[in-house]
Amino acid sequence: MSDRPFNFKLFMVTRSLGSLCDQFLLFAVPLAVLHATGSARFAALAFVIEWLPRVIGFPLAGAVVDGLSLKRVFLRLDLVRVALLVVAAAALGTFGVFGTLSTLMACMSLSYVVNFLAIEATIPNNLAPEDFPRAHSVVQGVEQASQVVGPALAAVIYGLGDIRLVLLACAALFAVSAVNTSLLAISDSSAENSASIGRIVSTTRVAVGVLLQRREVVYLSGLTWVVNLVYGTALAISAAVVVKHFERGSASFGGMQSAAAVVALIVFAAIPALVRRAGVAFVGRLSLILMIASGFALGLAPFFLVYAAAYCLLIAFDGGFNVYVRTMRSTVLPKEHLAKIMGIIGAVNLLSIPVAGGLVSVLAGHLPLLDIILVSSALSLTLCLAVLLYGRFSLGYTSWFPPIPTAEPVAEAAAPPV
Repeated sequence: MSDRPFNFKLFMVTRSLGSLCDQFLLFAVPLAVLHATGSARFAALAFVIEWLPRVIGFPLAGAVVDGLSLKRVFLRLDLVRVALLVVAAAALGTFGVFGTLSTLMACMSLSYVVNFLAIEATIPNNLAPEDFPRAHSVVQGVEQASQVVGPALAAVIYGLGDIRLVLLACAALFAVSAVNTSLLAISDSSAENSASIGRIVSTTRVAVGVLLQRREVVYLSGLTWVVNLVYGTALAISAAVVVKHFERGSASFGGMQSAAAVVALIVFAAIPALVRRAGVAFVGRLSLILMIASGFALGLAPFFLVYAAAYCLLIAFDGGFNVYVRTMRSTVLPKEHLAKIMGIIGAVNLLSIPVAGGLVSVLAGHLPLLDIILVSSALSLTLCLAVLLYGRFSLGYTSWFPPIPTAEPVAEAAAPPV
């Protein structure tokens, strides 16, 4: 292992390139599928294919990454993604846009999970504990900045050519990332790699046993399903709504995505003060109400600007809900089994996102696009009422959103709750 110190700035520059590419693809792939097929159904189906590997990968990838050389993981991931993107760009004419891009995004989704967990492992193994808050803030800031810049920049690249140009631009950025990674000195975990089937089965059995005894987790997962159903529907259908229903171009879609990220940053900055003044339960209640209301506003939007405003509100307050559900989860899950349980909970909670995409795919062609959003919002509202009633009468909560006796939480960036 090299005696050189860990260069955190170079590490974050390198990882920011990957975050930017993720945003490029999240913007461009739905549009490319929509333009190639003319079908919101196929665009939503590509969304489902992209998310399912991520759901399956979370409970397994931790065991795979544990104890491996982190530098080797990052380097191989970058090189694999370069190869995938170049092959996809070359294969579009042979295998078609839908088949090629769906396969690409499924592979990129698995790469995202491994990369995410490797970043999580890098910080505690290469920095002093007093540097952890600053490091995580920088990681979070990079993610948020890429959400603002990525769609706008991708819209420009997409407008200059087609999806091939976006894929090749991503390949070039991952190639630069690989070069930077080769220059880094990264310390690894002292844990031995024990990614065996037996270990995965045994830890899963323990986690399931704990979950069956903690009914509060059903309540939390139910609330997470509610918000992720609305969130996933908006992600799966918005490209089609903007292009086909409102007859706007890709630049409008990119502008809406970037505006949503900016509004999310503003809300994110205000959440800690709101938590101090009103409590975590209030933030959770407000976020849940606004997200469901935003779903109905999307479905009833008469103009593009109204739709864009509702979309921004939905994305922004997802971060507020994350603060509530993650803080409450930390008080009800036993700490000695937290990692085991989180793998299962993450998979179950994220499953509602591809379910939302599946709902869009099934209903597209049978209902107008905005009506599909209304169906999803009505389903979310019904589930919300059922979960809140369960908490009030089955778990014995004395309020609809029970207060949480905990230290001030750190707000999370806008992302689907896990």
